[in-house]
Amino acid sequence: MNYFTDLEGDAKTLNRCFRILKFNPSDGYANDKIASIHYAKARSVWEIYQAESKEVFEKKKPLTWESVERWEKLIAEFRSELDKTEFYLENIQKGDRHEMNKKTILSSLKENRKIDPTIDKQFEEYRKYLTAMGHSKK
Repeated sequence: MNYFTDLEGDAKTLNRCFRILKFNPSDGYANDKIASIHYAKARSVWEIYQAESKEVFEKKKPLTWESVERWEKLIAEFRSELDKTEFYLENIQKGDRHEMNKKTILSSLKENRKIDPTIDKQFEEYRKYLTAMGHSKK
């Protein structure tokens, strides 16, 4: 049994890219691939948050402490994935053939970061509402 050959998908790609970066930390291909994987994960987590919160806003599900706590964890994971994305993009050197993708994703990251303060305020409003309605944390 071989660890590397047993890996699949993103895990295999990440493993290969991390090995490349051991010898060349500024390798554009490896940094771009790792950043892209983290960015895709961030977008996926954001979509989960959006879908779950939409059900509450459309009154298909009630707002609960559990949902607020879950969303806070999702947003923390979203932010962490954005930080990782940015870290690896910053390692792509000027003039590298992956620089255009770097610029595109960094521009998108800038827009995503504008949402952050709004979300924190929203969570505070959820907590106030739940408390005012007499819902207690379990």
